[in-house]
Amino acid sequence: ISLSDLVRRPRLQAMQVLPGHDWILRPIDIVQSYFDNDHSFSSIQQFFKEKLITDTDMYKIPSLNDVDLHLVASGTLVRFRCMIQDMFDPELYLALFEAKDPVTSNTILCSSKYREVADFPEGWEFDYDAPSTITKECQTFCCVSIPGENRWSKEAYKVKSQCKSDVSFYEREALKCVGKRSFDTMEEADMTDYEPSDMDMCSSRKEASREDAKRLKTNELASSSIVLNTSSSSRASDLNFPLLGGKSCLVKVYDELDSYHVTDMVEFVGILSSDPLLAHHDVSHNGSTQYDLFSTLLTAESVEESKAHHPPPSLVPRIHCIVAHKMAHSNPVLPRSLDISVPLNDVSLHGSVLSARSSLIDLLTTVLMGDKLAAEYTLLNLMSTVHAHHGLIPIGKFSLNLVSPEITKISSDLQEILQRLLPKTLILPLSLENMNTLKMMPKKNFETNRLEAGLLQLTKGTHLMLDETLLTAGQLNNNGCLNLQALANVLTWQKVKYDFQYHVVEISCDLPILVLSEGKSLLQVDCSLPVKPTCLPEAGGILQSLEQTAVEHLNKFRMYLGLCRLLKYQLTSDIQIKLEQDFVDMRKRSEYMNADLFHLMLNMARLLSLSNGQTTLQMDTWHKLKTMEAERWARLNKKPSNQSSIY
Repeated sequence: ISLSDLVRRPRLQAMQVLPGHDWILRPIDIVQSYFDNDHSFSSIQQFFKEKLITDTDMYKIPSLNDVDLHLVASGTLVRFRCMIQDMFDPELYLALFEAKDPVTSNTILCSSKYREVADFPEGWEFDYDAPSTITKECQTFCCVSIPGENRWSKEAYKVKSQCKSDVSFYEREALKCVGKRSFDTMEEADMTDYEPSDMDMCSSRKEASREDAKRLKTNELASSSIVLNTSSSSRASDLNFPLLGGKSCLVKVYDELDSYHVTDMVEFVGILSSDPLLAHHDVSHNGSTQYDLFSTLLTAESVEESKAHHPPPSLVPRIHCIVAHKMAHSNPVLPRSLDISVPLNDVSLHGSVLSARSSLIDLLTTVLMGDKLAAEYTLLNLMSTVHAHHGLIPIGKFSLNLVSPEITKISSDLQEILQRLLPKTLILPLSLENMNTLKMMPKKNFETNRLEAGLLQLTKGTHLMLDETLLTAGQLNNNGCLNLQALANVLTWQKVKYDFQYHVVEISCDLPILVLSEGKSLLQVDCSLPVKPTCLPEAGGILQSLEQTAVEHLNKFRMYLGLCRLLKYQLTSDIQIKLEQDFVDMRKRSEYMNADLFHLMLNMARLLSLSNGQTTLQMDTWHKLKTMEAERWARLNKKPSNQSSIY
């Protein structure tokens, strides 16, 4: 059948743009318009990519992170900033098929792409024998809000959005453009075919959401990073949040399926689908003229698997992805796309950012009881990131253990500093109860065919602060031993273990770790530093100081930390020759110098250079690091008195 013989439905001209923001409110019209013209989807993606070139255009689209779901109409173009928590098995969809009029035998070409169901005119039938039928693969990702995202980061993203968040705007536009059903009706339809236990569960989830919101409002420092997920939490296990709080979506991706991985940070832009009929076992057409996208293509699912894969859309909406932006960072004070190939002090946009270093060192020195050396090492820890792997060895990681009998007096202040300056943090008190009850390893549930989230299933760059000061004498149970092994594996190899029941899969991660302890840590870290206090901070003084600090000043710190972590670093050939000779000289001076210690020094030199906005090592920076290391080893008092002569 030639395309010219097909009877096509009335359509818009392909290059005709709907007035106003109709490409946001009615994206399916754009999709249908382009499809009717050339029966392909490349021009559709190009249209939306051109619309989203700048950050300003991107932020015109409502974000499900910031807007309540019931205020956004089904069929609207939406954004979702998220982490891929689980990846379902690939599915088949009808990329191209024919619908036939049984009376006139006329046919039209249709597609199921970007739709839950493929619609065609009432009374028409699906032509099973059409030679033009094409099936392709798509994949559904279970996506959750980025775990551990701090309050300031969420608020900054929300402020960037140009969309109105008032109810009247969305309800007016939704009713005018899409004819959205009321949210109460959707909720009622979602729950109709659910058992009473499921209704109670959904009710408890919503109640938990309200309680989470209240906590956030009453505590300015509230963060999902400190609300831990225990194995007994039904809400967390059902919605697969590594940390309690946030939102969940099922995102259908149609292109470049192999480019996505678990724990990737992605901002998906696509068409929202929140039809209540998409809930468990409600996807059949039941006599409707709409043809179910997957009903004849999928194998039968168990009841448990079906419930897990088809939750109520009012709780877990669907998004049909048109454009996806893989996020290099989640720092809202930085542009989404950033040229980081030049030294920081040469970037005109951030000309005065380097001045933030001295101010930040002063702040950290105050928190760390007047210890400037500890402040320097803490800054290196904040800068650290895994930038490569050499075999099994992660290159760039720098875990730090701050040791002091007085560390309990400053742990809360350090927590506040991290949460105020970093986009994502996880504050983990290593109490005996937490170690024995928390679920840190993600685990595959073969009954539901879902990956159940674990506490360590986090996106790259999430900063962990492990507080050992709460650890008391006692016995670790089997779960506690597994959790300890999981933490040790992250510290040593930067890999998170995933339990697949019959075997364990290790997936690479990038999680900087700061450990606080009163004595030697039970975990093996890269660098241990005894804190040498010269003064004790006033109770609540740091919090009061931060409260009085202008947002612009805090943003200067946030921009500085974010930019320095993204800078590209390399060693010039002449510097490499000098370092090799220096290593030989240090080996001659002391038998304690070895390749592992030299590798640690090279990594710290890299971080120290980046903290100064330098993309290559300068010899004065190398000498400063050697001085710092000499003082650190003197504090450790582990080696002979002449050990400082190594450096």
